[in-house]
Amino acid sequence: MYDGILRQALPEGCTVVGFADDIALVTVAKTLEEAMGRCSLSIDTLMSWLADNGLSLADHKTEAVLISSRRIVEKATIRVGRQCKTVYRRCALRITSSFCTVSEEAALVIAGTIPIDLLAAERRTGCTGSRTQRSSTIEAWQRRWNSSSTGWWTHRLIPSLIPWLQRRHGQVDFYLTQIISGHGCYKDYLYRFKHEPNPCCDHCGTASIEDAEHAFFICPLYELRTERFLTVDNIINCMLENQRNWDAVANLAAGILKDLRRREQSRRNQQ
Repeated sequence: MYDGILRQALPEGCTVVGFADDIALVTVAKTLEEAMGRCSLSIDTLMSWLADNGLSLADHKTEAVLISSRRIVEKATIRVGRQCKTVYRRCALRITSSFCTVSEEAALVIAGTIPIDLLAAERRTGCTGSRTQRSSTIEAWQRRWNSSSTGWWTHRLIPSLIPWLQRRHGQVDFYLTQIISGHGCYKDYLYRFKHEPNPCCDHCGTASIEDAEHAFFICPLYELRTERFLTVDNIINCMLENQRNWDAVANLAAGILKDLRRREQSRRNQQ
């Protein structure tokens, strides 16, 4: 699990080295400004991964060492533990009505909100909002999304960002987000947090894990309610075709999730 921090997509010239519970970020750049910028962006990415995996960085123990061949004395300012990212993630969770356990990467994609560090990098170019620069920003976001170690179910549904971001209709809600994020009233999810004794589907038995894929695409219990032509690979494209399709999928999601919630409450009452 912890190896995931070594595989994060970082700016050019940045590498992470780890040993036990210590990590070192090595940043190489031609100028001090470049080094500071790349280092700050990398720290934001690493801290985001740590937070999503229930870990944290000891800010007061963090040290920075500047190595330069120049004879003049230079000073670098690098911030660790920027609170704006926490607030930014919280906003994405509110926009999408997501469970608080949804990763930052998935929440931002579902909300259609560009990561704050990529927006900051865009603004530093002085070309904020231009089609060329925004295209470059989305490309950088896509590369990060493709290499993300979290939000794999959301990535399976939304592998390409552009069609999702450029849609002209449809808003996510509490139930639709549970399908897209995979975090919701599924026994597999509840089992992870010790709210259920097992992750298995009550209808299908111990051979089937009740997660978002099973509930929406596999379980015979909802076969008559869901459209048979919907699959993991085409559901988002179907929603993006028109508002009618979007609303139909949203209604299906609401119906299934409400029923799963009723089943959860029934199990609790029986206990």
